[in-house]
Amino acid sequence: QTVFYIPFKGDQQQDAEPLEPLAPPNLPFDLPNGPELRWDAYKAAWSKCSNQIQTLLHQLYEPVVSEVVEKIELAYSGGYDKDIPLLALPYAEIPTIAVANPTSDAYFLSSIVSQLHLIAHLYPSDCANLTTAMKAIVNGFLFVSHPASTFRSSAKTLATYDINVLLAWYLAQEPDTKPRRLILLLHDFEQFDPGVVQDMFYICSQHVPALPLILLISLSSPQSPSSPHSYLHVTYPLATLKLLRIQSVVVPSGPKILEEVVIKTFVDLPADVDLNDKLDIVLGPAVLEYLTEYATRFNHSVPALLSILQLAHLKHFLTNPLTALVSLVHHVPLTTSDASALNTTLRNPASAAFRNVLTHRLDFCRSDSDDTNSDQDSSLPALIRALHAAHIQFRSRSYAIRLAFSLLQGFHEFLVERGYKGLGTHWGSGNSTTTPTPPRSNQAAKDITYTRTLLRKLKPEELRAYLDVLIAYLEGMPNGWRVEADEAYGTYDAVEMELDMNGDGAEKFRMMNEDLAEWMYNYLRTLTQPIGNTPLWDVWYTGSEVFPSETLNPSIRASIVAGLLRPEDFAAPAEPAIAGSASHSEDGFPIHTLPDISILFHRYLESGKMINVYDWFESFHAVLNVQRREAKAKIPNEGEKKFPNEKRKGNERAKNLNSDLDEDEDMDAQDNPDSDSEEHQQILIQARFIRALHELDFLGFIKHTRRRPDHVLRTVFEVGD
Repeated sequence: QTVFYIPFKGDQQQDAEPLEPLAPPNLPFDLPNGPELRWDAYKAAWSKCSNQIQTLLHQLYEPVVSEVVEKIELAYSGGYDKDIPLLALPYAEIPTIAVANPTSDAYFLSSIVSQLHLIAHLYPSDCANLTTAMKAIVNGFLFVSHPASTFRSSAKTLATYDINVLLAWYLAQEPDTKPRRLILLLHDFEQFDPGVVQDMFYICSQHVPALPLILLISLSSPQSPSSPHSYLHVTYPLATLKLLRIQSVVVPSGPKILEEVVIKTFVDLPADVDLNDKLDIVLGPAVLEYLTEYATRFNHSVPALLSILQLAHLKHFLTNPLTALVSLVHHVPLTTSDASALNTTLRNPASAAFRNVLTHRLDFCRSDSDDTNSDQDSSLPALIRALHAAHIQFRSRSYAIRLAFSLLQGFHEFLVERGYKGLGTHWGSGNSTTTPTPPRSNQAAKDITYTRTLLRKLKPEELRAYLDVLIAYLEGMPNGWRVEADEAYGTYDAVEMELDMNGDGAEKFRMMNEDLAEWMYNYLRTLTQPIGNTPLWDVWYTGSEVFPSETLNPSIRASIVAGLLRPEDFAAPAEPAIAGSASHSEDGFPIHTLPDISILFHRYLESGKMINVYDWFESFHAVLNVQRREAKAKIPNEGEKKFPNEKRKGNERAKNLNSDLDEDEDMDAQDNPDSDSEEHQQILIQARFIRALHELDFLGFIKHTRRRPDHVLRTVFEVGD
């Protein structure tokens, strides 16, 4: 035996008090109830964002879900009805629907399951062999139809894995309640054992159509247009495939689905600017760029998208105390209750630091308050009005930036439709999510300037066609933004008058084209003013804050090595560093102040490929001797004199023992060391070494060899700083 299980015994810990949860980090100028307010604001903001994404996914998947449900409903109609036999086939086929969905398997399948009845789920873990697979199928349908019933096998009944049990149950159903079809959903089909699946399909095919089984196969591998169900054809032989009537359904997935979700959630304009945005938080370019990079290089699934967005929301509310205003200042004008809650929070004396920060960052007139005094309480009404004005200004700036992006995207699509390359490859459909916030970098200014250049080069018929698109878009804007369409209207009327132009008319058209290009350039420059210039922008905007990528895709190896080399970065050292120590770790801390496993790991890195365990122990022993010397140096002088006196008294008592004690008892008395004896210390050091060695072995840093029992092999080399 090489593995021993030691069961946990918690008797000693049963009476212990439960550990309190970690307190949130103390942030400067935070409100007294700031963590609670920010947590409530985070839950509300993330709920809005998640619901918006779920709604978009439902709209994108709805056509495919309807197609799958329709195929299932029509599976046993016509030729598969037992009253209307299909004479063209020598045997009945099992209706099979192969769904290829590598992006969001769980969400898509849940949408299908919600519209169907009597579905049995089959997972790879249920199909270790044919017996367990058939038992899972039979019990799956029986438990779904009668959850409270149990089927017990006896000598007079069939086995639980016999499909005839399922057939007998189906035939015994009343005609009014008998299900028209039995749907078997196979999750993660690529992980099933092909040999077990072949036998399972053969057994099921022997009872079709008396048993109206329908196979719904979930494939996680992407499908190519030329081979819609390539995995089935590559893995399973023709003898198995001819038992199935396969219909393939490919679910929208990949970067395209991600692009559409991100654009419609964070970039598209809201229907009514008066209602402001559907979301509480506007994501900055850092989060969106990381989202694009992660989806392009690693994983473009919907769960990964939701995880990244949720982490971005969580970090925003966790690190900025001003985000408590998200739950206090709403999109709509402040009501009496909202103003009262905000007023009560800011009037609290413990909120003085928070109020001072708001006062310094906001420009408001103190004379607008009801009282003419200049104290902070009298300025609260004006401060609250300034907070609401700052929120409105931020939402207006955010709307303007989205409008600029929509205008640039529309002009790019207009050029692409007419065979031009447009504004550049970074505006293409394959990578559109890299530019959801055009004003972030110098690329936005280049795109605006390039737009002006391309507008000047448009032909008369192209200019007229673009104005048709532009005016239709501007007319659909809210009332507060529709005034900007006047310039486009004037240019459109002038172009209509100059359609039959001579030489002079061409010059007039060039001037009108120039005027339109300059107006568009200035208008886009006005719309793309930096959002960071608004007061309190960091309350509702993540900005260029770095995304915490280590929480989503942590480097486990680097974290373990860093914890072993620099444990003080993860936990406070037990003792402060002592200056002047001869042996130090890499970052300046004395090596003898580190934990045992860290001491052993530092000596591990200094050794060669093969480590002599005895030499390793000696080096570990030398470091622990430094610990002992420093511990003795801290003991007071009175304590140092106590030990020899006690030892002398012990020797005198030993001499006065009766002479009839035998030699064994004398030896036992002499061999019983005190806790501070040298022998006890040696045993303790050996135990500490063995424990640290086992910990490194458990982490996989050493490998044992049978050739030299007193040596171990290193498994980690070239450890970076």
